[in-house]
Amino acid sequence: MTAVVLRGSPGTPRWPDPRATWQRSSRSGPFAGAGCLAPRASARRSGPSPAPRAPVGTSRLRAESHGTANAYERKHMNKAELVSAIAKRADVPASTVDSVLAGLQEELVDAITRGEKVAVSGLITVERTQRSARTGRNPQTGESIDIPAANTVKVTAGSNLKKAASSVPV
Repeated sequence: MTAVVLRGSPGTPRWPDPRATWQRSSRSGPFAGAGCLAPRASARRSGPSPAPRAPVGTSRLRAESHGTANAYERKHMNKAELVSAIAKRADVPASTVDSVLAGLQEELVDAITRGEKVAVSGLITVERTQRSARTGRNPQTGESIDIPAANTVKVTAGSNLKKAASSVPV
């Protein structure tokens, strides 16, 4: 048996599925006869064709250039891009902005270590909170385990950030 692939124009009902592999049939029935072609059993499909797959190593959520995001893209800004954007907006050298951000980071770490709450009005609030001890469960074995108390960091968006997030369409 020789396998033949028939390709038709997509969307026209009289042409076979372009992904189907066909073989010469010697059985009886609608595909009887030496010159007739029948769909190969492994190539028969039922239902809608599968959705196209993304190439390996890519994701539907991509980090690309900044701008308007659609449903398939998610934008990320790293520290270098943030420093560049602030320097351009404030018309100061990028090294100055980088120094300010480094100082902000050091001060936030020191304040959290001391147990203080840092609030930048309208922008962000950062504070240390305590998580009490609790009993958890190992998901693989089902065994109960004791999880000790821990300190965590709570970050709350300020009113300006909340307003900016709510103004973007979903």
